[in-house]
Amino acid sequence: MEKMAESFCSRCGIRLTGDDPAAALCPTCSTATAIASPQDAAKAKLPGSDTGVREGEPPIYPEWVSSIGKDGPSILLRWLPIFLLVIVVLLGVALVIPAVQKVNQAEARAATMNNFRCIAGACHHFESAVNRLPAPVMFVEHEGKQREVQLSWRVEIEPYTQNSPLYNQFDKKVGWDHPNNARFQKLEVPIYGCAYHDGELPNTRVQFFTGVATLFPANTPIRMAEIKDGTSRTFLFAEANQPVIWTRPADMMVTPNGELPLPPDQFMAAMADGTVHWIVRANINDTILRQLINPNDQKPDGAWDN
Repeated sequence: MEKMAESFCSRCGIRLTGDDPAAALCPTCSTATAIASPQDAAKAKLPGSDTGVREGEPPIYPEWVSSIGKDGPSILLRWLPIFLLVIVVLLGVALVIPAVQKVNQAEARAATMNNFRCIAGACHHFESAVNRLPAPVMFVEHEGKQREVQLSWRVEIEPYTQNSPLYNQFDKKVGWDHPNNARFQKLEVPIYGCAYHDGELPNTRVQFFTGVATLFPANTPIRMAEIKDGTSRTFLFAEANQPVIWTRPADMMVTPNGELPLPPDQFMAAMADGTVHWIVRANINDTILRQLINPNDQKPDGAWDN
């Protein structure tokens, strides 16, 4: 009895058998598939190959091709737990990353708040020692008189941040950009950094408010007792929108009709009483912010903290 010609469906890999060597219809996917007779199959093979065929001849598929169609469901079942595990891991990573970011932001905010407390405390210790607050432009005594030197208040309070060795290296007779002091411009002083503004040191956003209706309308000495609104309702310094060189006597200039030089979304601020607040600008309007900047307007009335 003559052996039936056989081949495999070129689409789904199912083994096909039939008497007609010309064509057959795959019972699984209905693909018209050529059936190779043994004689055709021998002629179709390329020399030195078990699977290659000459162009125009019916293909002869290896045994493993048909196993795909037969064993496909079992392969999927074997790999399904791995696929599910990968999906669970990816979902876990997607959920963990935002949580880690929130933790990092909270830690950065806490670190910055601690820096602000230390700076505010240094200002209080400075006033206790000198009987005035540090002024935006540093004062030094010369021949029994106080004179300005173009160095920032941030330099002047260094001894009160437990950094006297750094303060003693400055030449207090010349300004921040003099060759004797210029080298300190690139020195990173961590206490003046906002941890959530990574990479800004040695520049700093820790700045006084200066200009009309501020604690420092001019570079004149002032004491805490002269703050008419009370120290709990007056900004001492805050996080500015733009950083400056920490040794340079540059701070936030407030103008009556201009935009406040504060970050547009949220910022850190230290009150004159030494407390530190995280302020979200969406929750407090500019009128109240200006009242907190002005030490002598008897405002704001009542609670203001957002």
